[in-house]
Amino acid sequence: MPSEPVTRLDLRLAPAALFAWFVTAAGIVWSIGPAIAVICSGAGAGWLVCRGRPFFAPPVLRAAGRGLLGIALAGVGFGVAIGVRDHAVDHHPIGQFFGTTAWVTVLPEESPRPVAGGRLMFRAHLARVADAEVTGRVVVFGQGADFGELAPGQPGRFRARISRPTRRDLTVAALGAVGRPEFGRATDVQRAAHTVRTRFAAAAREALPPGQAAILPGLVLGDTATVTATTIAAFRTAGLTHETVPSNAWTG
Repeated sequence: MPSEPVTRLDLRLAPAALFAWFVTAAGIVWSIGPAIAVICSGAGAGWLVCRGRPFFAPPVLRAAGRGLLGIALAGVGFGVAIGVRDHAVDHHPIGQFFGTTAWVTVLPEESPRPVAGGRLMFRAHLARVADAEVTGRVVVFGQGADFGELAPGQPGRFRARISRPTRRDLTVAALGAVGRPEFGRATDVQRAAHTVRTRFAAAAREALPPGQAAILPGLVLGDTATVTATTIAAFRTAGLTHETVPSNAWTG
């Protein structure tokens, strides 16, 4: 009988992909993206110089060299990209407002989630600071009574204490809301998506125990607004935070 074909797992791109993740993380945490790009450029140039030499003739070395070239190219591309982003954050014009209070306008990219003391937090795209149009990702903290009904993509305007970001995650500032906010109108697509999310969460609460009802919208839609901090910590410990992607990934 003819033997069945053997299925082999193709992992040739895995080293380059893993190195791209490493470069991105290292560039954000230690601001070494440009340095990695320079090192990888040298490694790639070295491969181009050595590939025609006699000692590089064996097939195994040629295959390894091509793999290293792929890793080097990924390192250069991602190193430059994260270096540009990191430089933009460090030299963002909002820095002149640190320690002050000003009117800001933001577009939330996720549903607000509870934190300690009856407050909420959410990540958003900055649209305006004072009288100037300014872009960038920010983290917003506000009272639950004021921001509880805010939906992703719905413009919000409020006075905020503007502070330096506490984490190196490519956000340009942390905003602490002062007073009551003014909300605008989200686009039709975003409002429709919010309606679907709300109804899905309501159906989950009717059919499942509280803990499971909070997790299911996160697994299906990335809506983690009702997931407790304890559950999020457990997912992080288990290495499963990718299962609850940011809610804006579904809403666009």
